[in-house]
Amino acid sequence: MLREEGKPHRVKMGGGLLPSWRQSRRNANNARITCCPHRPFTILRMHPLVEQIERLLLPQMRGVASEMRNIYSNLQFNLWNAPEGTLTEWQGYSLGIECVFPRDAEKLSNNVSLGIDLCHLTSVPKLAADVVWGHPSGDVEASFPEGRASMHQWPEATPETFEELRKALPKLIQAFENAVQRARPLSPPKVDFTGMTTNERLSFAGLIAEWDAAAHSRDRERMVAILCRVGLGSQADHIAGTVLANPKRFGF
Repeated sequence: MLREEGKPHRVKMGGGLLPSWRQSRRNANNARITCCPHRPFTILRMHPLVEQIERLLLPQMRGVASEMRNIYSNLQFNLWNAPEGTLTEWQGYSLGIECVFPRDAEKLSNNVSLGIDLCHLTSVPKLAADVVWGHPSGDVEASFPEGRASMHQWPEATPETFEELRKALPKLIQAFENAVQRARPLSPPKVDFTGMTTNERLSFAGLIAEWDAAAHSRDRERMVAILCRVGLGSQADHIAGTVLANPKRFGF
């Protein structure tokens, strides 16, 4: 098993190890999975599909992790590759990169990951990949195959599917890099803003810089759109108008 400094927080999953946020997603998908005789890690790691992924995709993922660490020295990047679900019918394998952001707020996702997953390696193997935010967001920014809504839509891991994944990987990597650069999910966090001031809402949602830029440029439409993202839809136009009527009063 690959071991690197700053490896992701891992938890047991039927004999395998996963970053904690992937564990929660896998538990939701596998709620009805039953236990099966344990198969040693070495058996799954010797599977031709696992060997193929480690030979062709692991070096590329390792290169992405190294490059991202150089660009974003203040962030933590974890690379993992490990069997998973060896005590269940899942019988899988996971390869991925995780970025962890230095956040303290409990209601904001502090990690995003690009993962490639195999399952049912001892029967009919299936393959999928995605770029997904951790709890509480869970937003999927990109996936293979595109439009996949659940594990039941994972394609069989045929040579043709594997080649399609290889062709789709640059797009997935780009989606991961975009997510890291943005430092937040595309959609705003689903939180209760009740009792918060406008500035508290913007700060909590990580939108202060975006709001300031819109206000400084006197972009009313953009200001209204930002306010709508923090639960101020009915008041957004009035608030934007008040700020623009006397920008200096509000520091703009």
